[in-house]
Amino acid sequence: YYRRGLNSIGAHAFLGDERRLFGLVGAGNRGPFFSTLALGFARERTGQRHTRVSWENEWIPRRWMALGLRLDARTGANRPVAVVPHFNALFPLTSYALRFTVEHRQQRGTREWLLELGAVF
Repeated sequence: YYRRGLNSIGAHAFLGDERRLFGLVGAGNRGPFFSTLALGFARERTGQRHTRVSWENEWIPRRWMALGLRLDARTGANRPVAVVPHFNALFPLTSYALRFTVEHRQQRGTREWLLELGAVF
């Protein structure tokens, strides 16, 4: 990975007996706007191949709040692109923070909500 400030580009690989995974990731920042593009490639032991593309854009108007939109496409799933708007809120405590996330996944045949609570330390 190469990183300069909040901008970065990198690659990773996993080589296993049952599966091989390769990925490329790039992230960019300009003011309160962040964008991340990830490309993933997998090959199963059976020879089946999968590709995943994920593009996420976020607007962070306050240190504790973010609004974003992610597009996810997977060839192996044989489904259309998923559109995922989301909201994040951080609640600073002492040396860590609680993070609350709400996502709404919209895809043909699927409408799902995700609520998540986590800790950042």
